[in-house]
Amino acid sequence: MGSESVLNIGIISSDLPMSENLITCLHDNGVELSYKISLSQLNDTHINTTSIDVWLVDLNDDDWNDQLDTLLNDAQVPVFINEQAALNRQKHPQFWVKKLIVRLGELVLEVPSVIEQPITESQKNTPQPTKDVAKPTAEHKLELSEKVEEVITLPLHSTEKTTEPKLLQTPADNSLEQKDRNAVPQTEEQTTSARKIPIWVLGASLGGPAALKRFLQAIPENLAVAFILVQHIDNNFIPVLQKILEDYSPLKVRIAESATELKTGEILLTPVEQKLTMVSTGLLLQMDLPWSAPYSPCIDDVLTDVATHWPNSGCIFFSGMGGDGVKGAASMKAANQQVWTQTSESCANSGMPDEIQKAGYSDYSGTPEELAQKLVAYLHRQSHAEKIADTELNNPTQEIQYGNS
Repeated sequence: MGSESVLNIGIISSDLPMSENLITCLHDNGVELSYKISLSQLNDTHINTTSIDVWLVDLNDDDWNDQLDTLLNDAQVPVFINEQAALNRQKHPQFWVKKLIVRLGELVLEVPSVIEQPITESQKNTPQPTKDVAKPTAEHKLELSEKVEEVITLPLHSTEKTTEPKLLQTPADNSLEQKDRNAVPQTEEQTTSARKIPIWVLGASLGGPAALKRFLQAIPENLAVAFILVQHIDNNFIPVLQKILEDYSPLKVRIAESATELKTGEILLTPVEQKLTMVSTGLLLQMDLPWSAPYSPCIDDVLTDVATHWPNSGCIFFSGMGGDGVKGAASMKAANQQVWTQTSESCANSGMPDEIQKAGYSDYSGTPEELAQKLVAYLHRQSHAEKIADTELNNPTQEIQYGNS
């Protein structure tokens, strides 16, 4: 996948000239098209390729053949079946194409795949998460009208570097250290005011995006909270995840940059290859430093920083496998912050939230929708209590003093 492309797909068409409008719309929306072939050109090389993210079959109803059956059964990447005439029926074709891209992205994330990483000396004695590897099946023949709501599996990614940690800087940054100093509140009052912004960390792994969609759909646009999403995912799929979340959430979704100040109404996606660190001012800095093995990004690392530097915070653990998050949850509890978990029954894989519950750190457990409702109510109560406290602080009860008679 190119660094600026949303997806890298191959298109198989019953009639390539008829698909040209769709191809143009996909390209205009950042989709890279590595293959544009007619149905008659489909061969075993195409079926066995792994150089693309997904096959899009633009098909007329009466053009099915045996080679397509072979593609569905043996393809090494997901296959999406689209009715060729569908685009021409749309009143808003650009919107329809954007929805199609989101569906393709969801399908890519649903197919289990694992990037095997060499085990370093420091990782040999570290328990590794169980990896379930499966290939796409004929079940991935989908009509556009079907809503993709099955298990979403993401490739785990880990990195190990031996370089000394340093702050990552972009050409536009003259000095991030200076930016950090400028971001420091000048007074204790300003610091206290800034820290009142609630920051909630969302931790997820295997099956996480499906749960996050349900959770974010139930979060109102005007909720005064900033989210940090730590999702075990391969770096190439961060833009895909961003596009999916933007489609299902009224909140702004940002990918972490070299220096980030969180704002309410936003979801920040943590980077995969560089550690994101919160400093004492609350500014998030991207460092030339690996995440703690074997997870990348690492939920433990983020929660430990947040618990240390941000008193108004909480975290929610969604579907996922592995033990990432237990140490971070302990840090949050030690800081007297909330720790919530998704129920085992509603998880695609309950390994991660189950570990938090077994350790006794979970304050509340619910479905993604119940977690959203709980958070809305919790933040409203918190905001109301803060307003009362501010009123009492600004208008203290005056003692009546009597003068000498």
